[in-house]
Amino acid sequence: MTLLVNENQEYTDNLARIYTIAARMIHDKISPSFVEKAIAFVKEYEGGMELLFLWAEDEDENEKDNIIADLESHIQEEDFIYHSSYSMIKSSIDLDKDFEKIKSVGEKILEFKKELRKIVDTKGGISELSKHTGITKPYLHRFFHSPNIPKKTILQKISKELGIEDLEIPFEELE
Repeated sequence: MTLLVNENQEYTDNLARIYTIAARMIHDKISPSFVEKAIAFVKEYEGGMELLFLWAEDEDENEKDNIIADLESHIQEEDFIYHSSYSMIKSSIDLDKDFEKIKSVGEKILEFKKELRKIVDTKGGISELSKHTGITKPYLHRFFHSPNIPKKTILQKISKELGIEDLEIPFEELE
């Protein structure tokens, strides 16, 4: 559902603003492939458009990085849900009864990401990985520091760049 208002002037103004911001993003050394995905995303989702406009208005570089990471997270989620041929992982964990199990899983995921990060660091670090995968540095930073189960598409991009075949979280070890 397109949330850009189709009244000609407002639509034209929003579109012009989106492309102006996109040009600024590329000028600010944000990956053109990310900017292209962001444009497509914000044309469809009002929340994405609001994030893009916030990015353009904010002067704090850390906050801008956070906004880019949020945008990328939404884009990756939409790509995963609608375009991935992989099944979504469904958790059978009962949040009320198994908090300790959830905590343990999070710790194991962080350990997996810590080991993966060691490999990334030996091959040039986050900046190089970002440059070669098109995944923004703020998103990668969040990826490596969060206990969230990584998306298959992100693992595939990272494993391809690192030359690791079939990089997967050892789910049998998470239980």
